[in-house]
Amino acid sequence: MRDAANATSGEIIPPPVGPSRDLALGASLSGDPESIIEMMNWVDGTKRSGDDYWALSSAWGLLACQRGYDGCGPTSPWLRGICSWDTQCADDSSVIDMLKRQFGSRFDDVQNLANSIGLAIDQKDQRAVESFL
Repeated sequence: MRDAANATSGEIIPPPVGPSRDLALGASLSGDPESIIEMMNWVDGTKRSGDDYWALSSAWGLLACQRGYDGCGPTSPWLRGICSWDTQCADDSSVIDMLKRQFGSRFDDVQNLANSIGLAIDQKDQRAVESFL
């Protein structure tokens, strides 16, 4: 975590490589939903278009929700945070509902990404999991 705390102006936080990222990656291989949700913060936005970055980050969050992450329900800070700028979220009963609405016809792509990430985690394939960052 020291890498992010000592970032200089203009650096991506968290950094896309380094010891902190490696620790987070290793933790995600445990399959723990708390570790999986944190991986949203490690997707490297410099390697993808904005839409692809959003889909991949959301796939990590979707997987965490599907695997039992507690912060996905109607009173979750995540959903409340989105509702602060997306007034349509008032009709969403969960983060998954919100993702379905926001992605619309592209939600299947996000679900497929989440499935692929989950398979890589289940197989403890660090290289494959890393390809989703």
